[in-house]
Amino acid sequence: MLDGFDEVSRDQRPAVARWVNEQLRRYRKSVFILTSRPKAYREQGAADRLEFATTLWVRDFNAEQRQRFVNQWYLCQERYTHGGRNTPDVQKIAEQAAKDLLAQIEARSELKDLAKNPLLLNMIVTFHRRYPSAELPKRRVELYREMCLLQLRDRPAARQLETLLTQCDAQTILQMLSLAMMRGRLERIDRAKLLPGLAKCLQQQSETTAAQDFLEQVVQISELLVEREPDEFEFAHLSFQEYLAATQIAQTHQESLLYEHFNDDWWKPTILLYATQVNPTNLIREMMQRGATDLAYLCLQETTKRVDPALAAELNALKQTVQTSRYQELEDYLSQGQWQEADNETYRLMITTVGKEEGQYFEPEELLNFPCEELRAIDQLWVQCSNGHFGFSVQKKMYLECGGIPDGKYHKEAWNKFCHANGWQVNDQYVDVTFNTSARGHLPGTHLVCVWRWGGGVGFSLFASRLVKCNL
Repeated sequence: MLDGFDEVSRDQRPAVARWVNEQLRRYRKSVFILTSRPKAYREQGAADRLEFATTLWVRDFNAEQRQRFVNQWYLCQERYTHGGRNTPDVQKIAEQAAKDLLAQIEARSELKDLAKNPLLLNMIVTFHRRYPSAELPKRRVELYREMCLLQLRDRPAARQLETLLTQCDAQTILQMLSLAMMRGRLERIDRAKLLPGLAKCLQQQSETTAAQDFLEQVVQISELLVEREPDEFEFAHLSFQEYLAATQIAQTHQESLLYEHFNDDWWKPTILLYATQVNPTNLIREMMQRGATDLAYLCLQETTKRVDPALAAELNALKQTVQTSRYQELEDYLSQGQWQEADNETYRLMITTVGKEEGQYFEPEELLNFPCEELRAIDQLWVQCSNGHFGFSVQKKMYLECGGIPDGKYHKEAWNKFCHANGWQVNDQYVDVTFNTSARGHLPGTHLVCVWRWGGGVGFSLFASRLVKCNL
């Protein structure tokens, strides 16, 4: 078990990757498991790429896991606050606080989306406990903003600490540091480089605080910067570095420095966090001009979560342009009869629509709430370019004609009849999807990636229910 490949410093990762690959070859009968954030291993060059054959993704929290996390988190906090006591009165305090928070999360879809992520859920619970009567942040960028204020301002104040963090603009200093680290592609920085960098930031802000004193208090009091190894520092989570860098770019109007990074995964989270803090119409137009259509689509999705009628009008004008460009490659494949390439592109479009990366699976609720306009756009291209031979609507019609019921349940006879009709089964055995016109309705087959894992009949019944609601 090799945990945290992404926590290895960037300059040492190639050597570590080569060592891991050597062990894989030497001990072929052993099972190796390596954990990492995706971009850490994707950045490796061809000669240093990890040779693992199977990629697995950590699934989001479901409702039960979310509830268990919140309940246990609050109980641990209250026990600690009350000197380790686990008495009925302490348990009651924890239960009531957890119940209140979970009710708020369940009542708001945007909070449920945030609470799927363990890191963000931890931030939500921390915010709720510190400000029990305050409204919870609705968006990821707002959550990061509140957590920075909590760690740099309110936490020291609550502990009645005399600290440099409240005597200077600590967040601006950290924003400047974060942006410098992003530009240097650094996740971790040693003390010898960090202190001169902090000193420069402090000087630019006309602060007389010594860099060493500032660093010590940021680490000990705010805990936004942590010392992972002796004299090696990084932000408590890379997402804090990305948020602070994005905020610095927004506040100093340096949007243009992002333009050259549209196709760079290292900058993607920072760009998205920046887009939620500004009017992103010019940014999105620039992305379209530079061919970064998928990134423009993600920015559009993130920004439309904001309630701003004036901004919504501007973005709606861009929406059709973005969508047309986004589906161009799919249309090209389909018009040329390149069915397999079109099928792969359909999966890519669908998985990125729900905010996931290629290689991941859909969860049932993601397909049950899949945007109708996206399904309709993909379906229309398949139907038109195949002369009605392929498409989601074609599959739905065949499924219903075979007696299928779109209720998320397994209807064995209807499912088997449907699979024989469209060529997914031959002689009662499932077969690989064929990329030709030998059968009607067996393409696109991309969504099979998500339906087989729940049971084919159940999964397709769930997907068909969405097609019915979308009137496809």
